[in-house]
Amino acid sequence: MHAVTEFQARVIIVAERDRLDGYHARALAYDKQRREKKEKKIKNKKTLLHVDERIKNCRAVGSEETR
Repeated sequence: MHAVTEFQARVIIVAERDRLDGYHARALAYDKQRREKKEKKIKNKKTLLHVDERIKNCRAVGSEETR
């Protein structure tokens, strides 16, 4: 087994840190993507509920006028 020099140890530590930073950056990007997808889904659901409410209101007004 050969001894690792101080320089080699620094290179290994920097490489490992960069690798972990890369994982962290990818994880943050993935989380952001999931959060945006979830927010978009919630926004679409609210829009659909709003449209449904407007349709119900139109039907209610229409049925009162035809009476």
